[in-house]
Amino acid sequence: MIQKKKAKKLSPSGLFDHRFEPLGEINGISFINDSGSIRVGDTWTTLHGLECGKNVIWIMGGSDSGIDYGVLESLVYAKVKGIVCLSHDSGRIQRRFQRESPFFVKALSVEEAVGCALAYGSSGDIALLSPACPGFDLVDNFRGRGEEFRAAFVNFYNNLP
Repeated sequence: MIQKKKAKKLSPSGLFDHRFEPLGEINGISFINDSGSIRVGDTWTTLHGLECGKNVIWIMGGSDSGIDYGVLESLVYAKVKGIVCLSHDSGRIQRRFQRESPFFVKALSVEEAVGCALAYGSSGDIALLSPACPGFDLVDNFRGRGEEFRAAFVNFYNNLP
């Protein structure tokens, strides 16, 4: 259950939209918009830079055209609590990370992905949208995906009891 007293908005950095952009917190779960990370190397840099334990709910996926996610395995194992895959075709990604991630959930919209992060997350977790691939599967591009992520966060935030 989401409690309003445990929600707070972080001020956006305004420096780089869709690149490690803090959106705020709900129930102690921090939401970060890194939708601009459309390559595996970008996501590697983001995950590597997070100073955290195994408490990241990684929202990833998109137009997966045979991308090699292998370089992310050790970071996923060390830092990712669970994966929310934002894609119609999530099977290959799930098979790739099923050993490294305690849970794997498929979401067919950005709003659903934010809901999954809230459902599976707990205080101190980080819900990180960092797709590691282009967004042509469910959205037009990284900007559209990032804007939808912001809007979904604001929607959940504004509708807290």
